[in-house]
Amino acid sequence: MAELSTGEPAWLVHARSWIGTSERRGRAADPGILAFYRDAGHPEISDDSVAWCAAFAGACLARSGIVPTGSLRARSYLDWGRPLDVPRRGAIAVLSRGSSPALGHVGFLIEARSDKVLILGGNQGDKVSIAAFPRSRVLSYRWPEETMSLSRTDGFDAALAHVLSLEGGYSNDLADPGGPTCRGITLSTLAGHLGETLDASSHVRLTRKLRQLTESEIAAIYRQRYWLRASCHLLPVPIALMHFDAAVNQGPGRAIRFLQASAGAVVDGEVGPETLGLCRRADVAKTIERYAEARRDAYRRLATFPRFGRGWLSRVEKTRKAALNLSQSTPSTPKPKDQTTMQTKPHLQKTKWWGSSITLWGVLITALTAVLPALSPLFGLEISAELAEGIGRELTNLAQGGGLLGTAIAIYGRLRARGPLIRKRLAMTL
Repeated sequence: MAELSTGEPAWLVHARSWIGTSERRGRAADPGILAFYRDAGHPEISDDSVAWCAAFAGACLARSGIVPTGSLRARSYLDWGRPLDVPRRGAIAVLSRGSSPALGHVGFLIEARSDKVLILGGNQGDKVSIAAFPRSRVLSYRWPEETMSLSRTDGFDAALAHVLSLEGGYSNDLADPGGPTCRGITLSTLAGHLGETLDASSHVRLTRKLRQLTESEIAAIYRQRYWLRASCHLLPVPIALMHFDAAVNQGPGRAIRFLQASAGAVVDGEVGPETLGLCRRADVAKTIERYAEARRDAYRRLATFPRFGRGWLSRVEKTRKAALNLSQSTPSTPKPKDQTTMQTKPHLQKTKWWGSSITLWGVLITALTAVLPALSPLFGLEISAELAEGIGRELTNLAQGGGLLGTAIAIYGRLRARGPLIRKRLAMTL
């Protein structure tokens, strides 16, 4: 499991960064708490008064690449992961609440003492805090299994590789408002990720830490602070690539507004059902083009554009091409089965012998009744004028009636047609 050099698991480091987040009085819900519900698997919750200790634990796990239970029940974690015989910092602690076997509390263990435990959790006094609980209330300490890592099929690995290919090593350009940066991660971003304050006393130490980041630490920071925070994991992969790069280079908040404007959603800075629905139904290529243009416009308005503009526009162009390549490699929606069969496999259609075709017999009768009167002299028949007149009159009637009958049969047969005709070998014995 991912652990930073602080010795704490990534989910605990992430949880620390939310200390102080609290419910709001009145109708407005805290957006951070609503994000906990969303990332824990319950985006339908819009009221921060709903018990959210399990939502907080689930969100911190998910943002660190670990599959949570997906439940808002604290005791759902009793069957999650593996139990620990010895308490461990960062373990998920499940506690009882009152005498009801259905109620409970869940949080992350900070310290286990002889008579009490210190828990970093949500909904503790209506906020994220570290609080003490009697040790007798602990039902279980849980730790995630190695197999519980979130699937990387959401496009994160490819998106991260793309971003890192555009980022350099360590730099500290005085003209760059981001300050000291390594692999695209600024010093302030690292401090926030570690839950520390960036000031004169911590600057040197954090700068040293920034230059020594490992690949796993870099991936954890990018996933937590950009990929998940900007909801990239919920988007079509090609759009997610463009969105992720914008979140890294222009900030998650601004990237979300780019996304909403490009998809035609209300621009409110919150990725909700409307934004996600529009993105999933959107013309991916057109959305990427609109997104790229929104990024270019934002760069051009910056005071530092004359200095860094060429590099920024080049970055957008490279990301645009990469995203479009992904959209073109995405398999298209297959045609309905009946259409595919008719268009690509005509030999599988039902066939019949031509002799059983009502349509052809109708055409044959029509042709014969029209031609036979003209062919009768060729047979050398000798008949009287009266007989010839009578035969002619009968043939005329036959031609007229047969023609009408043949035409009717042909039309009827065509309407009943169900498949193409085939030839069939016949044998005749005289």
